[in-house]
Amino acid sequence: MENLLLMTNIVNMIEQECAISSNQISNYVKRMLSKRLKIVHIGFSIVFIIFLFMSLLSKSLLFFVLGAIILGFVYIYIRVGFTYEIQKIGKGLRIVISNTSVRKFIENESLQSIKQSKRTQTTYSYTQEIPFSDITSITIKESEIIIFTKQANTQNEYGRITIPCEIESFENISDYFNSNPDKFPRINRK
Repeated sequence: MENLLLMTNIVNMIEQECAISSNQISNYVKRMLSKRLKIVHIGFSIVFIIFLFMSLLSKSLLFFVLGAIILGFVYIYIRVGFTYEIQKIGKGLRIVISNTSVRKFIENESLQSIKQSKRTQTTYSYTQEIPFSDITSITIKESEIIIFTKQANTQNEYGRITIPCEIESFENISDYFNSNPDKFPRINRK
């Protein structure tokens, strides 16, 4: 009986569009922001160390203080910009799993507000559809499901769909991939 109920939920999930619920948006923003800011933190740490050495060599604390203030303002600007963009992406993100493909897109309203802010990230693919026949592997993590194709690119989202754990029906989507080993032979759990 329990298996029949699970399969019914999985079948119902396939025909619906999944989105991030409004009470999960802040969790999504925090998680994605920490992922994006890792590179920024490394870069700022290197520049901070350079400012520190330059101030030690010149024996002037003023140079270090001015550098730290400038870096602080630049960091705040970058963080606010990323937060705004990720929040808009999270509000508009939709995942649709049909009988033949997985599709990710962002609602027009959210996409328009991102474009109007003139901070569009060219590496983020806003609409993408992957037929099941093109899927090479699926990695299921606690925080996300990553679907890879033959054309997957590690530098951007092309050829890869990431389904965040904050999305509605995340467990049902995970169960769907796990319960269909014929369609998805290469599933990695981490």
